[in-house]
Amino acid sequence: MKTKLRYKIFERDSFTCQYCGSKPPNVILEVDHIISRFDGGEDDEMNLITSCFACNRGKSKKSASVEKIRKKSFKKELAIIQEEKSQLLAYYDFKRQRAKIEAEKMEIFDDEWNRLSGGHSGLSEHGLKSIKLLIERHSYTPDMIIDAMEIAWEKDYIEVDDKFRYMCGVLKNMTRNI
Repeated sequence: MKTKLRYKIFERDSFTCQYCGSKPPNVILEVDHIISRFDGGEDDEMNLITSCFACNRGKSKKSASVEKIRKKSFKKELAIIQEEKSQLLAYYDFKRQRAKIEAEKMEIFDDEWNRLSGGHSGLSEHGLKSIKLLIERHSYTPDMIIDAMEIAWEKDYIEVDDKFRYMCGVLKNMTRNI
């Protein structure tokens, strides 16, 4: 068994024999198979447990009786796994909610662009990504972006395809005047 795996099991079990509760320096720890190799057990983390030398030798080749294993370590591991699951679910829920809010914010810009164009033009996916970058990288506020949109659409002499680029120029000029 690899040293890295042995120490991972020791850490998981708090460097404590899971049969008798002994800890170093009073004992030498080993990694024991709950279901022995003799009975077909493998070097899987869930089949490995921290044992002191005396408990491991006393058990010999027999598989451990699960009742004899300190239930506390399994309860602790189960609690950790449940906490990890809970945190992952909360994290992905947070990410979904944040993505939904971001999409709703971008929809506001798209709706405003469409309104200013008289219902003839919406922002492309590239345009929406560009607005997101303008907010994140250049610290333009949503109000500044909407003001710049309005200025761009007020200029009748600017072609529709050039309005977005003109809006970006307006934003740049806004920050120069601050």
